[in-house]
Amino acid sequence: MQTLAPVGSIAATEQVRKLCEGYLLFKSLGPTKVKGVTEPVTVYEVTGLGPLRTRLQRAAARGYTKFVGRERETVPACCSIDENGVAARKKCRGGASLILGSYWSTSGVAG
Repeated sequence: MQTLAPVGSIAATEQVRKLCEGYLLFKSLGPTKVKGVTEPVTVYEVTGLGPLRTRLQRAAARGYTKFVGRERETVPACCSIDENGVAARKKCRGGASLILGSYWSTSGVAG
């Protein structure tokens, strides 16, 4: 791939461009015949840094995923959950909430 890049630059395939989109800027060099590949491969030149710096910024640009099947975890703060996992609405007038959760340690035992 590097033999296809202009001198002093970096060449990338379509797959690399998709993975790095937003982090880097690309310019298409068009479809190119690559040794050992039957179909022409679209080659891109890396031209600079893109506007994104973190995975959170990338997720925001793509759109965040929803909490599917996580209703219990997303119950409003004015609700409580009984031992059967049923949400019960309480009257509340604001205040602070504390959310606790368990985690898995490297040994596989919940903490």
